[in-house]
Amino acid sequence: MDSSDVQVALNKLWASIVEEYHFDVLNHTIRFKTKVVDSGNVNEYDVQFCQVASFYFVDGLDEDRHNCIEPDEGDYVELTSVHFLNEGIGDIRVVPNGDWTNQYSSTPNFAIEMWSKMLFIEAASVKFNQEIFNVGYPAGI
Repeated sequence: MDSSDVQVALNKLWASIVEEYHFDVLNHTIRFKTKVVDSGNVNEYDVQFCQVASFYFVDGLDEDRHNCIEPDEGDYVELTSVHFLNEGIGDIRVVPNGDWTNQYSSTPNFAIEMWSKMLFIEAASVKFNQEIFNVGYPAGI
């Protein structure tokens, strides 16, 4: 499996409308059901990140992340772009105020842009419709 194969599949999600999503911490999965409307054609996709070791959500840039705006009727979530990075995006670490939190870190290998929001996921595989990509975890920290 070439990492470009994963990205080619994920590129189909760009600008898709999220119909349903599910974060299952117990079973280590994050799932999105989406649709893309292109020139009147509707394509539906089911993507599931499996063996999720970590995820990190940021609701906007810098201090704007604190401006949690209530959605208006008709608003929706769009997967603006979805990226796979074989070596990971870099390390995310907790900068501790105490001793115990410095044990937590991750190296996400998927970056999902949703308008101005970001979701980073560290997962060993991704299931795109019925196709499974076993990508492994990045080397990381």
